[in-house]
Amino acid sequence: MNNPTDFNQLANQPDRYHELSTPEKNHLSLYTKPEILDAELKRIFYTTWVYIGHDSEIPDAGDYKSTYIGKVPVLMSRDKDEKVHVVINRCMHRGLTVCPEEYGNSRYFVCPYHGWTYAHDGSLVETGAPEGYSEGEIDKASMGLMPAPRVDSYRGFVFASLSKTGRSLDEHLGRAKPHLDNYVDRSPLGTITSSKSGLYKYTYDGNWKIQLEGSVEGYHVAFTHQTFLQIAMKKNPDIIKHFKNPDLRGIDLGNGHNIIEVMRMPPELVRQVYPEPFRQQVAERVGEDVMYDILGTTKNLVIFPNLALLEHQIRVIRPLAVDKTLVETHHTLLDGAPDIVNQQRVRGHERFYGPAGFGGPDDIEMFNRMQEGYQAEMIEWVYFNRGLSVETTNEDGERIGKPDHETVQRATYYEWRKLMANAE
Repeated sequence: MNNPTDFNQLANQPDRYHELSTPEKNHLSLYTKPEILDAELKRIFYTTWVYIGHDSEIPDAGDYKSTYIGKVPVLMSRDKDEKVHVVINRCMHRGLTVCPEEYGNSRYFVCPYHGWTYAHDGSLVETGAPEGYSEGEIDKASMGLMPAPRVDSYRGFVFASLSKTGRSLDEHLGRAKPHLDNYVDRSPLGTITSSKSGLYKYTYDGNWKIQLEGSVEGYHVAFTHQTFLQIAMKKNPDIIKHFKNPDLRGIDLGNGHNIIEVMRMPPELVRQVYPEPFRQQVAERVGEDVMYDILGTTKNLVIFPNLALLEHQIRVIRPLAVDKTLVETHHTLLDGAPDIVNQQRVRGHERFYGPAGFGGPDDIEMFNRMQEGYQAEMIEWVYFNRGLSVETTNEDGERIGKPDHETVQRATYYEWRKLMANAE
């Protein structure tokens, strides 16, 4: 008889990390072992497409944003020809981050240590005090800021990959694209503006995958957010009852992406919630039936590995350590929408996700307590088997369950296992 697998020993074998996860459960070490986070950065964040930012964050020539791919600092900028670039935010001379500010506008990027000056595409314009270099000591062509090997965008969402090879962004997004379309097509102009109406950051003392799982968590709502639901039921009973719509789904979209349908309102309620001029604007672009569908259906969408789209926000997830995560919530406005609609979006976001909201602080507390519970190393497993036996698969290959099943959490780990199996 074969000896049972010692998963704690398996956690010490980098080429077998992927075996620590199954559709039913994850081994505790996925959330607690620093070496596994290091492997996730190398095999996931530094190989696949990672969300960098929205092009509305850098609307004008010379605008830039500094952010990260995993732990690698990068700059997203727009040059004088309106082209968007993503380069590594590291001076090629002595290694400083060239630009420490999160947002700004500049003609060039200038290293504050020795004055090396770079264009927005990363090319080296000049060294500081160039007369100090003798002929042949500097090759400008090879000493520019390193560009991300691949940069692409979809509907204003800018992604980059640190790998020169791999599937295209179009292939990576796959079946998530129609849901991204629906998010943007709420706007009468078919475009959105990110971050200008609010950017809220928080950290929690837990692994990055906890927030990835939690962004599409339908099971916890009735328990963690009881107070919110009780108040909402008294204030808006006609709306809140549609959280219980039996036709709502949780869907594995492939490539680690997934979505839960949170609420679906009938047309008469859409007409009650949204003013007629706004509905007409949207219908003129997408048609009346699609308008009622996208305005009436609230969804939470995860784009693996670091992006989630919720009704009013773009959520970006960044691992800082195995037990420390930074989350940025970039509020979004619908371009061309009446002020009252965008004001409703701001107030709704504040009410649930803001630092004094009914939902976000509850979730952060749950995440902290999960990581605290993970210190009980004698209990090895974290389970994701809710609804597994009744999950169905449609003709497109999408796995489908209920929003309070764990179909969407399992979706993340099919891709996680695939990428983590590449131990090169």
